[in-house]
Amino acid sequence: MARRRNPNSRKRAATNIVMFIGLGALALVAWYDINGELPDRRVESVQHTVEHMTVVRGDGQTFAFAREGANWQLRQPVNAPAAGERVSRLVALIDTNTENGYAIDEIDLDATGLSDPPVRMRLGDDTAVFFGGIEPVSGRRYVQIDDRVVLLDDQHVPLIDGGLNAFAERQPFSAAIDSVSISGQDADAAVWQSLTALGVKPQLDGVSTNATAVDVTAEGTSQTWHAWQDGALVALHRAGDEVRYLISTADAATLGLSF
Repeated sequence: MARRRNPNSRKRAATNIVMFIGLGALALVAWYDINGELPDRRVESVQHTVEHMTVVRGDGQTFAFAREGANWQLRQPVNAPAAGERVSRLVALIDTNTENGYAIDEIDLDATGLSDPPVRMRLGDDTAVFFGGIEPVSGRRYVQIDDRVVLLDDQHVPLIDGGLNAFAERQPFSAAIDSVSISGQDADAAVWQSLTALGVKPQLDGVSTNATAVDVTAEGTSQTWHAWQDGALVALHRAGDEVRYLISTADAATLGLSF
């Protein structure tokens, strides 16, 4: 009498065959990838071609940036060194692969918040970027790059919302400091060199009449700074700059300043 095959055995055999085929396919893909037979779908970085950028927030405030060599400079609302890493985070949007996104005529721009985007950007002369609303399931933001819409992690709008404090460089001394003199008394140049401000704001009014004069020599060039009490903080301003740096009273004391 013929022995009946267990149906579970047939299922296991079929499953094993499918797994074997799948593993073989993966191995084949890996082999082609290693040997350069698959097309390279990575987006080549063109960040170096972006020489200027403009960001317009929902409140109408505009931030303009220009590249100067390897660094970025704020041009609007003030002239000041920009925080390069943060600016580069926005510039990198030009590298976004939008192939898996949607054409703008395939989605509801009202529902995605892109019919009247709260934040707009222009990267260089050609690339427009609009930030829409948050997709509720993924928590990611709708972003329109030229005529394509993609979902991206929500890391750009919070940065832009930070305004001048987010974009201005908060380390006042990029050039190597040779010496520091406060009212004729030498101070620790290394401490001044490592200073990072709590914030930055436009220098709209003059220097306080109670300001302390600070002479800084950096890479052979003499700079005149002034420090004064600014509310609960201490302001530092270099003659001719359009911004002043805000530091804590504790940091001021470490620098050798007292008020």
